[in-house]
Amino acid sequence: MNFAIVDIETTGGFAQNAAITEIAIIITDGKTVIDLYETLINPEQPIPFFITKLTGITDKMVENAPVFADVAVKIFSLLQNNIFVAHNVQFDYSFVNHQLLQCDLTLSSKKLCTVKYGRKVLPGLPSYSLGRFCKTLGITNAARHRAMGDCFATFQLLKTLIEKDSNNELAQFLSFKNPFKNIPLQVDANDYQKIPNAIGVYYFLDAKHRIIYIGKAINLKKRISSHFTGNKISKQRQEFIRNIAYIKYEIVATELMSLILESIEIKKHWPKYNAAQKHAESKFAIYCYEDQNGYMRLCVDKKKKNLPEIVMVKNKVDGLIALRNMAIDYNLCPNLCMVQYIAENSLHANCGNQCMVHQSAKKYNSNLKKAVKQINENTASYLIIDEGLAADELSAIAVKNGIFTAMGYLPKTNGKKIKFKVHQQLTPYADNHYINAIVKQFATKCPEKLVYE
Repeated sequence: MNFAIVDIETTGGFAQNAAITEIAIIITDGKTVIDLYETLINPEQPIPFFITKLTGITDKMVENAPVFADVAVKIFSLLQNNIFVAHNVQFDYSFVNHQLLQCDLTLSSKKLCTVKYGRKVLPGLPSYSLGRFCKTLGITNAARHRAMGDCFATFQLLKTLIEKDSNNELAQFLSFKNPFKNIPLQVDANDYQKIPNAIGVYYFLDAKHRIIYIGKAINLKKRISSHFTGNKISKQRQEFIRNIAYIKYEIVATELMSLILESIEIKKHWPKYNAAQKHAESKFAIYCYEDQNGYMRLCVDKKKKNLPEIVMVKNKVDGLIALRNMAIDYNLCPNLCMVQYIAENSLHANCGNQCMVHQSAKKYNSNLKKAVKQINENTASYLIIDEGLAADELSAIAVKNGIFTAMGYLPKTNGKKIKFKVHQQLTPYADNHYINAIVKQFATKCPEKLVYE
């Protein structure tokens, strides 16, 4: 078993829009150097000033160097049958593999990251950056930020780690089932191992503990792992993976609860890398009030905190459409429903003897109250009762007048019927249109799990 230790210098941080300017490879058995290779590479693009400042490599230095295609076969032959080793291996591998693929060469080497391996063999060090890690172990590097200087330092680091690896951690890192091979560089492997195979909501946090992504899962371990597989080199994905430093999660009892909690948390934290559900919601509702002539009128307006609504709607347009349909379905006067004129004909012209012109306020209001009552029956108040997290509890989702209001857990009642008033024991949450839609869909699909008010 031989290792191919690789270090590269590049024009930028992402393989999709940057290129290699220098590469060094050391072939080793983990003890001695078997072969060496290094070359400058013409990246066929300008080297940014800050890169030159860091590495010392200038456009002039690479002007007459080979392009990657000229050395691709040589590089491939050194890497293909050996274990690809680098300090932060995903970075080096993404560049080398991308440029080999452009030359129709497919690399399939195993990978070993000396950062992750080092954390496992020598846990608790103040830093695992190449410079500080080597300094801690007494390894010198006379050519920092040049390919061969960093490559030789990584060789000495690997050699030291193998010598100190009393638990044979290397075997696990090289195993096909290695649980650490794809996790982000900053994520602690021990914390990652503790993620359960359970339903829940997970949070990716950056190094400053800011939430940058929120997701839900039927199986937390499997879903979280899926984010880190594959070799996509897009700048957005690589930036996303590199920014993940911590993973947190909250276990819930049912998939519906995970969907609800995910939506609540996205609205609350507005994570950088979430795209769905990140939009401000204009909450509107249909209200009923009595005018100066004693007639009850319907209108659509923004949600009022202390004013009871008949039904919530997504926006004003949806509210007006709903009012129009109510006027038609329940023979209400469109003049009293904000929809008096439709195209060339007025609904008012077709409302016949149900119209306010032909009815007293008392009679018209009686008819409208019947319509409101029927609408309220379609927006019932209920609990969705399902399995809990523990054997002695149940999960509960509370809906009031068709609107999600709370969620949590209740003790099992030993066969006694659950009463709706227990919703006061649940944690209240703000609703949104997405949550109300999925809750209503679930209630229609699983009526046997509902307990009505």
